[in-house]
Amino acid sequence: MDARGLGGIPTIRNPLPRAASHRSLRSHHSSGPSPRAGRSRSGAIVLLAGLALVASGLFSPVTARSAPNSALPHAASHPRGATGRTVGVGVHVNAKDAARAAVGVPRTPQALARRTVDLGARASSLGKAPNKGLTWSSRAGAARAPTPKLVSGTLAQQVATAFPGIAETGTCSCEPPDPWIAVSPTYVVQSTNGMIRVSNRAGTQLVSMPTWALFATPADRGDADPRILWDTVHGRWVGVITTYNTPTFTTNGLRLAVSESADPTGAWVIYPIETSNYLPDFPGISSSSDKIVLSSDDFQDGVTFAGPTLYVADWANIIAGTSLYVG
Repeated sequence: MDARGLGGIPTIRNPLPRAASHRSLRSHHSSGPSPRAGRSRSGAIVLLAGLALVASGLFSPVTARSAPNSALPHAASHPRGATGRTVGVGVHVNAKDAARAAVGVPRTPQALARRTVDLGARASSLGKAPNKGLTWSSRAGAARAPTPKLVSGTLAQQVATAFPGIAETGTCSCEPPDPWIAVSPTYVVQSTNGMIRVSNRAGTQLVSMPTWALFATPADRGDADPRILWDTVHGRWVGVITTYNTPTFTTNGLRLAVSESADPTGAWVIYPIETSNYLPDFPGISSSSDKIVLSSDDFQDGVTFAGPTLYVADWANIIAGTSLYVG
């Protein structure tokens, strides 16, 4: 969906539920000579732990993570259960083959009502604040008003190539369409709700297919909010999409897609991240030299906002082709 998600408001991604973390702190502060002393010791411990994490990040080699022996520390209080889990080695999809197979096999889109979250923002009753502005002193040695610097207009952007994007015809006619685009030195990948298109930088269409074909979405689910990025560091494409079944929302999830090369018309690996009866609305995705990070705003049973979630995957697992752990 659009920048409001399926109606949800983008929020600060905090993988730890605020109420749960506060309860944990209170339990530690309940013992000791005094609350003030307890807070001082806790602050010192947090500072030392933070320094230790920074040091380990600076000097430890990057390695693939595996599932821990026990659940994550916040798993017990996480409203959607433990975030960390192993999602397997993924499903292999060839984009060209998937596009050919999807021809003449239409799927009926599963409509999804827009989600909203009331964050408590209200109009102020105090009225407009007076504009006091800034004044400059005429006293000797006082600061002077800065002199504007004009930038030459010779660096105006030039449109080198223009070609039509994905049109409503042939897609799911979803509203809003949620257009997305990513560009590599060779290819342009466009996505909207219901459609993925790959072209070269001159605009020649190479592959066009429904989103469910590339992301291997199960036949009993709909999908929405496709996001695909070009990762320059690894020379690969990475993407994510939300999947769901309406109207019950008993099976939902994200699907992480990673191309096996710089060619988006070739092979991809799709990793399913199931979220049970929590709809992972408005997914986000980013990639660094060693991590892929996904985010979502979760709605229990597709209705009640439960909070945001972060998922982190290691590039080392993906490149090695081993079972992927996200957490």
